[in-house]
Amino acid sequence: MCTRKSFLPRHLMPLRTLLVLLLVSYTCADIEVEIDEELAPGSYVTDIPDHATVFNNLDPDQIPLMTYAILDQNSPPANYFRVESQSGRITVVRKMDREEVCDQTVLCEVQFNMAIQSSPEARVAFSNVVTVKVVIRDINDNTPTFPAGDVTLELSEGAKVGTELKISGAVDRDSRPEFTVQHYNSTPALPEFSIRPITNPDGSSSINLRLERELDREATPMYVFNIIAYDGGAEPRSDYLKVTIKVTDDNDNSPVFEPSQYELTINED
Repeated sequence: MCTRKSFLPRHLMPLRTLLVLLLVSYTCADIEVEIDEELAPGSYVTDIPDHATVFNNLDPDQIPLMTYAILDQNSPPANYFRVESQSGRITVVRKMDREEVCDQTVLCEVQFNMAIQSSPEARVAFSNVVTVKVVIRDINDNTPTFPAGDVTLELSEGAKVGTELKISGAVDRDSRPEFTVQHYNSTPALPEFSIRPITNPDGSSSINLRLERELDREATPMYVFNIIAYDGGAEPRSDYLKVTIKVTDDNDNSPVFEPSQYELTINED
């Protein structure tokens, strides 16, 4: 962003309001910094005096005599930050949730304008408006979440090995791929089923529950287990889905007489 500056000797300060338009020149002076999301209020962002280019060759001994103010302080995104008027230190006012500020964009950045002016003690009248760009880095602050807490499915006992049932996978709102869902497992592990996660083009996931062994309803009419989703943070977050599989009856048993042989005695008359 192009910024505006003005210089006046100290003895001409009373004429500043009349002459400033004649002494304006334009230059591009941006400040770009990076911070993590979810920083606590009061956390450090940057010190404006450390960015010499915004002072347009002002004598270094005059920089400590500058004052600072954030423009549009009450409007987002400026209201996430504050600046100490004398030192030029910018800090965070309130926590910033990257996914709330920027949704699911790959790059999350916010910008606000800041005014820099000389104090009455300065030898030279100085003013400048600069743009501060803050890039917000994603952290692993979201837990994978299944759309529902439990799901009940039915599967015929006559289903062939390789039959698959589809289940909606967990969703993680974090933006960095390594902080989204990385893998699933089931507990307790059952030899009758395996889980095969599928990543969809939109970044979401689904789970194919594959039958690995033939079922026998008469032996086991129901299976209950949990599927757990893990993300990829240094301390992985997780969520679980309770899965109930009801085995439906199939006409796989012939009628049987018990006992298989009967003896009857019939009188003649």
